[in-house]
Amino acid sequence: VGFGLLSKYTIVAFLGGALGYALFAREAGPIWRAPPRRAEIAGPLLALLAALLVFSPNLAWNAAHDFASITHVGDNTKLGEGAAFRLDKLAEFFGAQFGVFGPIAFGALLALAVMGRWRHEWPYRLLLWMALPLLIAITIQAFLARAHPNWAAPVYIAASILVAAWLLDLGRRGLLIVSTALGALAAMGFFALAATYGQDASALPRAYDPLKKTRHFHAICARAAALREGRRYFGTDRRLLADCLFAEGIGIEMARTPPNDNPGNHYALKASLQRGSAAAREETFLLVMRGTPERVAGALARFETAEILESGAARTHRDRFEPYVIASVRGWRE
Repeated sequence: VGFGLLSKYTIVAFLGGALGYALFAREAGPIWRAPPRRAEIAGPLLALLAALLVFSPNLAWNAAHDFASITHVGDNTKLGEGAAFRLDKLAEFFGAQFGVFGPIAFGALLALAVMGRWRHEWPYRLLLWMALPLLIAITIQAFLARAHPNWAAPVYIAASILVAAWLLDLGRRGLLIVSTALGALAAMGFFALAATYGQDASALPRAYDPLKKTRHFHAICARAAALREGRRYFGTDRRLLADCLFAEGIGIEMARTPPNDNPGNHYALKASLQRGSAAAREETFLLVMRGTPERVAGALARFETAEILESGAARTHRDRFEPYVIASVRGWRE
C-alpha cells in the first residue's frame, strides 16, 4: 500500500475496500456481532504503520509544497467547477465499461452484484468490496463532472478474479474462454492498428487511430527542434511543450507563466517564469503555440520583441491538421 500510494493515489480505494470488508462483511461476521481480538487488530495496524512509513517522504514533500500533488488530483475531478448532472455522460462512462472490461466480464460483474451470491460466501464479499465501491464512486463522478473510462481500471484487478471464479463455479467455463478470447482479439487489434498508424498516420483517417492523442504534436515538435538553437521553450500548453521535450530526449528546459495557487502540473511547479526576473527581461525564448498567427497575436504582444520564425498547419492524419506558430521572443511582460 505504501509503494502503491507513491505510484498512484487510487490505492486509497484498496484501503477503503479492505476497511469496508473488515467492518461489514468479514468471514467472522460484522464487527458489531464479532468484535476482533487484540491480536487480530495488531497485524492490520502494523501494516498501516508500514504503509505510512513508506509513504512519508511524499507527505513531507507535499507539506512543504502546499500539498500540490493532492490538490492537483482534486483539480482533475473538475468538481469545483460546478456540478453538471449529465445523464448522457453517466451513460457514456457506464457503457464504456463494457469495452474496458469486456462485454461478458462486465455483464457478469453486474449480474453477480445483483444476484446476491456474495451474501453467503466471504471470498465473494471480499472481492466485491475491492471492486464495487470504486466503480460506484467513479460512476457518480461521471454524473457530477467528468470521468474518463480508464479511471475505473483498478476496479478490474479484483473483478477479474471475482468474475472468473463465479463463471467457473456456475459451470460456465465456455463463457470465460470466450470473454478471454475477446480480450485477446481486442488487444491484438489495438496493437495492429497502432503499428499500422505508426508507419504513416498522416495518410490514414484519425478516427481509427488508437493512439491519436499522442500524435497531435509530432510534426510541430520536429519543426521546433530544428529552430530551437539552444533556446528554452516558452508557452502555456503543457502537452505541446512536454511532447517537444520528450521528442528531444531532454529534461525540463521550459519556461511558463507563473502558476496559480495550485499548480496544475509538474511544469507549472518547476519551470515557471517569474514576473520581473532577469530571465523574463533578458532571455530569448522559443515560443511554440497552437493556432494561427492571428489567434496568437495577443500572446506575441506580451513580449518586447517577437519574430515569427515559422507558421503553418502540421498534418497529423489524413483528415486532421494542427495550426501552429513558432516565434523567437524576448522581454516578456505581463
